[in-house]
Amino acid sequence: MTNGRFAQARAEVKDAWVKWSEAGLELCDEGAKRALARLAKIAYLSREIRVAHDAWSSVHAELAKDLPADDPKVQAGLANIALAKMFLGDVRSARSILASLHRDLSDEAPLKLIVCENLGVAERSLGNLYRARDLQEQVLAARSNLFPENDVRLQSARANLATTKVALGDYRGALAISEKVLVVFLDKLPPGDPRINAARTNVAVALSSLGDIEGAHALYEQAHRELCETVPAEDQHLQLTRLALANAKLRLRDFDGARRLLEQAIDILSETVPSTHRSLQYALVQLARTDAAQGNMEHALALLERVYATDSQSLPRDHPRLAMTRTFLAMARESSGDVSGAQQLMLEWTQSTRRLATSWPLAPRELGALAQSQSYSLSALVSLLGRCEAGPEQDLTAAALLTIEALRGVEVRAVRLRANARRQDASKVEELESLLRVTAEELSRVPASVRGVVEDASDVNEKLRKVVARKEELEGKLAQMAHGESPQDRGLPQILELASRLPERAVGISFLEYNHTAPTTEPERRVAAFLVERNGQATRCDVASSAAVQAAVERVRLVSRRGDQRAVRSLPGERPKTDDELELSLAALRRVLLDPVLKTMPAYANSLVLSLEDALQLVPLDALPLASGELVGDKFQLQFTISLGDLLEDPSIEVIDSPTLLAFGGIDYDESASAPSDRPNATLKFDRESARFTKLDGTAREVNRIVDSFTRVFDKSRCNVLLGHDASKHSLKILAADSTFLHLATHGFFAPESVRSTADPVDNPLSRFEFGSEDRVSGLSPLVLTGLALAGANLPPNELGRRDGIVTAEEIAQLDLSNCYLATLSACESSLGVRRAGQGFASLRAAMHAAGARFVLSTLWKVDDTAAMLMMADFYERLWKKEQDPHAALWAAKMAARKRGDAFRDWAGWVLSGR
Repeated sequence: MTNGRFAQARAEVKDAWVKWSEAGLELCDEGAKRALARLAKIAYLSREIRVAHDAWSSVHAELAKDLPADDPKVQAGLANIALAKMFLGDVRSARSILASLHRDLSDEAPLKLIVCENLGVAERSLGNLYRARDLQEQVLAARSNLFPENDVRLQSARANLATTKVALGDYRGALAISEKVLVVFLDKLPPGDPRINAARTNVAVALSSLGDIEGAHALYEQAHRELCETVPAEDQHLQLTRLALANAKLRLRDFDGARRLLEQAIDILSETVPSTHRSLQYALVQLARTDAAQGNMEHALALLERVYATDSQSLPRDHPRLAMTRTFLAMARESSGDVSGAQQLMLEWTQSTRRLATSWPLAPRELGALAQSQSYSLSALVSLLGRCEAGPEQDLTAAALLTIEALRGVEVRAVRLRANARRQDASKVEELESLLRVTAEELSRVPASVRGVVEDASDVNEKLRKVVARKEELEGKLAQMAHGESPQDRGLPQILELASRLPERAVGISFLEYNHTAPTTEPERRVAAFLVERNGQATRCDVASSAAVQAAVERVRLVSRRGDQRAVRSLPGERPKTDDELELSLAALRRVLLDPVLKTMPAYANSLVLSLEDALQLVPLDALPLASGELVGDKFQLQFTISLGDLLEDPSIEVIDSPTLLAFGGIDYDESASAPSDRPNATLKFDRESARFTKLDGTAREVNRIVDSFTRVFDKSRCNVLLGHDASKHSLKILAADSTFLHLATHGFFAPESVRSTADPVDNPLSRFEFGSEDRVSGLSPLVLTGLALAGANLPPNELGRRDGIVTAEEIAQLDLSNCYLATLSACESSLGVRRAGQGFASLRAAMHAAGARFVLSTLWKVDDTAAMLMMADFYERLWKKEQDPHAALWAAKMAARKRGDAFRDWAGWVLSGR
């Protein structure tokens, strides 16, 4: 169809459907069914989706009367209905239909590929990106064997995969695919075909994400122009394209152009959708953003007050979109001079966010994504604290600290708590989770079920209230199983409760990287520290720019990892062994990172409980030299924890009289054991086909030395030593549950930067207002993106592209380490950027803690084999024979290695977490 004929077809289809409906014709013969089916197809192609859905439903109902459920005509009708439901927004119902068809259809059925493709789209829309990519890659592989390179059906498979790659954050991969699809569509499809604009949008989204706003703007503008010529003014796809174009103009600072588009969209959406519709709310926020950029704060504030009032009435109190609206309104109030109003809103935000983060009905990955979705609001709060001159600053500082720690590590805490609940009553947990999923789906359908039936929002709100009440009841039961009490009884922890768990003379310190925002300056990435003392006093300390901290971290890592770098400063009575380059880099890091904190800290402190993130996970903080000449570890005992919130949990694992040791080393990465295969649970390879793990010969000697030390103190029969091809993933799963000590000497695995993580920074705060974003998880869990290499890690992937020899942090978190006092990860390293490496390093430690390990010992980089062997033997000797506290044992072993002249790399790179 040409541009003009698309518009004509829409009118003809609508007119035909009205006449058909009014005539009340029965589908009593095959000719009538074929005619209605043809009408449905034309309606679908001309974007009259409601007509297509109703016509296909009528045909299917008649066919189902006479034909069995597995008849190809009946199954094709269901597939068409599911496709229409997706376009109408009822994705969950569509997914249910498609999943059933996908299960029932044979692989040889012609419909199977179409169903597989559409199921992938549904899974992506619901946030199941991993599953969506698997399905879409299967479709693309099959169609590549069936069709030539420029076939339209092959491009459709590519386009779907490109959209999923965008959701996963693989923008370059998405761009390469989308550009190829667009070229073919422009050549093969008639002008005005909706698939062309969909391909344009994919290219534009990828370009925008890669920073090419001008290129994205040109494509959005072209798509907008063509839609204006082919669809009615009230078409919803036109409004979405208009909003995307307005956003691009905003980023190019074309405020007048953005305003015209936004006002057009708001006028139409106000007439065609309920006042609560997310597209309308998004448009109003964008217009407020435009007003703020042009200095019209009064109008911006009025718009945001309107959005907040609507969201407050129509959304549950802790809904993520409401949280974002609250943040924007707080920023507008502050800019308008209402600082106390801004503080009050942000205080409400902290309470709402902590309620979400401390109830556990969501899947762990969803909780991780939720935590990251709040990063913009958290940045706004920390920035606001830096400008506070009046109001409840201490209350807000304490609330900010509690919120940071509630969000940090929320995914691994959820894993741990759910595991505890399942150990108590697995069937009850599964039953509650199933009911909760059903209620969540019902909640998502409420607004759609009453749209066009009621005149005001009161009926919608009443239905929402009832469903939310049921959902909260189920959430409460699940949380009660996890916590042993109801959330209402437990309440939100207060700052004094957390502070009282600190050791004597200890200070808790949480470092946070955030986007510093101010009304009159461009945002800047900075690092802040929050301190809490045992009396509950909370303090915010501005540290430095993120660029300065990251540069100092990178320099320390670069210099420290060289084998010729010796000890920092000389020991008493010895000839100096200082290396100037190393000394300068360590001192520079201390000045930029620790000096501002040390000036804020009380004089009595001799112990620091530290909660870190990203790059700060990758440097030996205890080995930094103080201005006095002593090391940080000489003056303070450092305890590292995933979150200060972990202080609220009591460590329960103690060393028993007859402990057990499980040790892996000398692993053969080219051969797997003959143990039963767990290939269905094999780990995704992340397209690193060329990466190979080299054998670590020294790790076998390291393990044997540790076993000797263990057997000198304990019974030899309580050791399990796995070397070569026996050091498999299967063995780890079988033997780990009974181990008091777990030692894994192997390589670490880290996914490349191209694979998006839920913990990656959210660059655009308004992406939280994307349509349906609250139903999605944008990116993969950090726990999936890192892991350990075990026997067979170099073997080819299986038919699904997965490897038996790699165990991810997510799989580690599912182990039962409830009896594990200490887990050691030896010989891990990464050549990635500090952010991804820090994220991966933290995830490996966090996974061990989530599985139940009390302490985790790990290395910041690869150390010399002989030095590692000596270091570990000394540490374990102190731990087992001398019964020293793990922190004291490690620091003493480090100082002994330093005294005997080991390279800085080989003694400073060991870090212990836990308490």
